[in-house]
Amino acid sequence: MNRQRGFSLLELLIVVGILLIIIGIAIPKLMQMLKSVSDVLALIR
Repeated sequence: MNRQRGFSLLELLIVVGILLIIIGIAIPKLMQMLKSVSDVLALIR
């Protein structure tokens, strides 16, 4: 039996696409959170 090892190109592209979607959603949320934290810190000072 000659079993293929590793991932195919299609599988890797799907994983990269999913990661890009997650990053695209997470970065705006992180920026919004950092802005609100800086606003709170400005109010404290």
